[in-house]
Amino acid sequence: ALSKGEVEQHKGMGSTVVPLLQAYKSRYDRLRILLTGKLLPKREHLLQLRRQLQNSSIEVEATRKGIERETLTDTDQILERLRAVESMRQSAIRHQILQIEEELQSIERLVRRVEQANIDEEDFQNHSTGVLLTSAHPGSIPIETIRTPRALNMVELIHQYSDLQSNIERVANKSVTIQVDFPTDDFPRETSERLEVLSKCDRYIHALSIKDHMLWVSLQELNHSDEQLRQERKLSQDYAQEIAKWAEMSQSLTQQMMALKQENEVLERKNRDLVETLRKNNIYYISQN
Repeated sequence: ALSKGEVEQHKGMGSTVVPLLQAYKSRYDRLRILLTGKLLPKREHLLQLRRQLQNSSIEVEATRKGIERETLTDTDQILERLRAVESMRQSAIRHQILQIEEELQSIERLVRRVEQANIDEEDFQNHSTGVLLTSAHPGSIPIETIRTPRALNMVELIHQYSDLQSNIERVANKSVTIQVDFPTDDFPRETSERLEVLSKCDRYIHALSIKDHMLWVSLQELNHSDEQLRQERKLSQDYAQEIAKWAEMSQSLTQQMMALKQENEVLERKNRDLVETLRKNNIYYISQN
């Protein structure tokens, strides 16, 4: 703030001194005009650009999600078809394994049945004392003494010998057809097939682009040829019109020459008649030729 004396002093020096409120108001009004006329429109433009970019970002994300859903759905379908092929192949393998298991069980039953008759004596220590087996007459000395459980197993083996032998022969000679080779190179490789198709499409597109270029060059040459043909036709028409004019002029001149010739003949006859008339009247005409 300036005192009244300082104000007068500054005015005397040629400076402009205005009140504080007036100075503030004038500058504030100018700044408001600048804001309204220049800065606020730019801010609105930038805000609009930001909104457009945000909308573009949302569209990009939505497009990506849509493509991702399609890709995941397609991938799930590819995997489902692949698992279906594997399931069929595994089912065939399990069927072969079941056949082998059935044959192994038959063999194991026969092995256990034969080995069961060869159990050691120690396994029957808690059983009864035994049974006397002899081939002599009653009252004679026994040939051997065997404990009851083992004796029963031995007798049972002797009675079942024929059946066991035939079963062993049957199982041993039974023809078993087992498929052990299952190919894995026929599994659907849709991804590689699609990549191959895309590669072929790229080659086809390149070939088509070359063909399009060749067609474009051919069309340009055809257009150039058409233009040359049009110019030649125009030139031929001009030549034909010129020749027609010359022919018409020649015909006109010919007719004029014939008319002049006829007129000349008429004049010559008249001249001869006049000369003859002059001679009859003793008047002679000497030609200057």
